[in-house]
Amino acid sequence: MKKLKTPITVSGVVIHGQRAGRKINFPTANLDIDLNLKTKQGVYFARCQLNHKSLLGLAYFGPRYLVNQTSNSFEVYLIGFNQNIYGQTLEVTLTHFLRPPMKFTSLEETRKQILKDLQVASSLF
Repeated sequence: MKKLKTPITVSGVVIHGQRAGRKINFPTANLDIDLNLKTKQGVYFARCQLNHKSLLGLAYFGPRYLVNQTSNSFEVYLIGFNQNIYGQTLEVTLTHFLRPPMKFTSLEETRKQILKDLQVASSLF
């Protein structure tokens, strides 16, 4: 895990994705944003704002290999939060880089890696 010298903040409307995260109990908020971010692809620890409420999350910027999507996407798993927020604006500040993108062959492999990512990020909670 590496702290970013300058945190990166993005804001976007939560849109529908392919619901792969929901199938493994890690639903993500997919954001409609300009995907030409000036940061490297991968998993980040994030501090988020939704309707003046502060939340913590794991954000992912990059291709979604598991669902055969090679173009970039931006999604956030909001830790301890599971409400319908489609159409709402979510502000996400990336503070720490955890790891680069990885290719998984199954949802179960993805779930196991997310658990490892949460363990790494837990020192920041």
